[in-house]
Amino acid sequence: MTRRWPLLAGVAYALIGIAGLFVMPAPPDVTASGAKLVSYFQAHAHGIRFSTWLGTFLILPFVPIAAALRNRLAGLGRDVMFLGAAGVAIETTIWSWVNGGLALHPSTLNPDVSSPRAVP
Repeated sequence: MTRRWPLLAGVAYALIGIAGLFVMPAPPDVTASGAKLVSYFQAHAHGIRFSTWLGTFLILPFVPIAAALRNRLAGLGRDVMFLGAAGVAIETTIWSWVNGGLALHPSTLNPDVSSPRAVP
């Protein structure tokens, strides 16, 4: 049997990633106010939650792709690539689940964020 699983994993990764682009609406700018961000999560909660699941399933084909690439490398490059791939997988998971958590109960989000006062 030929080793076609990296190719199949790449196709699955591309299809899931493209589906996530169509499901996730464009987020507000970085300079947007808290009220605009809260209204974004309230208006697009279902799409954000679905995109969170797509992001979770996007990691599944990413791991075999990273393993196949690591298998082809030698020396220190193997370890550097492995740590980079692990960082990407962890960061993607954390980012998508934070967004999913904010979209889980969007009616309870408060746009007024202030720094805590110092306790004397």
